[in-house]
Amino acid sequence: PVCLPCTRNEDCGNDGACVAVATGSRACLPRCNPDVPVCPGRLRCVRDVALADTAVCAPVGGPCCIDADGDGRVRLPPRTATR
Repeated sequence: PVCLPCTRNEDCGNDGACVAVATGSRACLPRCNPDVPVCPGRLRCVRDVALADTAVCAPVGGPCCIDADGDGRVRLPPRTATR
C-alpha cells in the first residue's frame, strides 16, 4: 500500500516501512536495496536514518503518489476492512 497513511511498520506489510513524510504525517513506503534501486513511479531509493532504519523508496521533490498507468491521475487502492 504505497503512500497510504500508517502509524507503525506493521500497517505497511512485509515489504514496507511506515515513514514520516514532508507533510508531517506518516505513510507506507516500500523498502528497497540501494545496491539495486528499483522503485515505482517517481520514488527513489534513499537511505536516510532520519526517515527510517532501512532504505526506502521515497518521494524526492514531489508528492507521495504513484500514477501506475500513466494517465495523469492517481488512484489509491481500495482500503480493506479491518476487525
